[in-house]
Amino acid sequence: MKKAGIEKALKRLTLASGHLKAIRAATDYEAFEAAWYQFLVVANSIDNVLEFSASKDRKSRPWYGGKIHLRV
Repeated sequence: MKKAGIEKALKRLTLASGHLKAIRAATDYEAFEAAWYQFLVVANSIDNVLEFSASKDRKSRPWYGGKIHLRV
């Protein structure tokens, strides 16, 4: 897998961490809902980045194929 794909996934992981902090800090349903939605969007994008990056690298495809079941 190319380094750029891993770096992009790590940046999005940092964003997801920030949304988790917002979830914990939420004091009302609307704040919680907004942070939860953003967390789900970013978490999904991490998987998309890894899948795309792995698909472009012959050696990474089997690795991703073995990890995809963990998401379900």
